[in-house]
Amino acid sequence: MSQADLSRRTGIPPERISRLLAQPGNWTFNTLADLLFALTGAVISGAVEYPLDRKHRAQARPAWLEASRKIDDEPNKAGSSPSSQFVLY
Repeated sequence: MSQADLSRRTGIPPERISRLLAQPGNWTFNTLADLLFALTGAVISGAVEYPLDRKHRAQARPAWLEASRKIDDEPNKAGSSPSSQFVLY
């Protein structure tokens, strides 16, 4: 997306867009929200989180992995587990 497109979408003058993107600065929350919406159509929603209370990523298992393990643990109709079957394509 060009700076001109971003300017049109946000209503911020092109020279201000250029200054915002040219160097680090103190963006206000509203400026950040406007730019995010103009770029992606997303809005910032507020929530209180406590990231230090969460498990470390290495200690958590993704849901898809747990689901696949449950399937592997269930025997199929022939009585053998799917992990012991091999299929050649």
